[in-house]
Amino acid sequence: MIASIDRAGSLDRRSAGLGDPAGMVLFSTLRSLADVILVGAATLRTERRGHALLDDTAPDRRRQRPLASAPAIAVVTRACRRDWGSPFVGEAEQRPIIIITAASAVTEDRARANQMADLVIAGHDQIDLADAMRVLGGLGHDQGLAEGGPGVAAHLASIDRIDELCFRFLGYRRR
Repeated sequence: MIASIDRAGSLDRRSAGLGDPAGMVLFSTLRSLADVILVGAATLRTERRGHALLDDTAPDRRRQRPLASAPAIAVVTRACRRDWGSPFVGEAEQRPIIIITAASAVTEDRARANQMADLVIAGHDQIDLADAMRVLGGLGHDQGLAEGGPGVAAHLASIDRIDELCFRFLGYRRR
């Protein structure tokens, strides 16, 4: 995730407003090394993201590892109510993954989600990201990148599942 020094996670309701071209290169490089990207449902809705944005050098890096042509997107949600016509499903290069709790989704929503994505049930009443990560690992996803939002990042930190943090700051420039 991206955040400003005052802890804002977005500008004009989108995280891209906080970035710059160098930051986009960094994000793209990190995405090119991941086989799954973990994102929260609110971030996915706000960003209207469908697939991992990769730069032109990503295919070479991914082939050298070897990784699929693009990372899968795994969305953490308490319910399976998705906009199934959204870019998350329609533009995905890899089959999407939806992480839910056992108690959270009604049968009809779960059945529809299972048609469009791979379901990972992690936890009963609350999402258990440690369990979700074990399941993702069992599916062959061992190079994950958490892109947010703040709730996902805080949950990962609280269960000691963050291996690396990438900090980049912009110096102050007088105009």
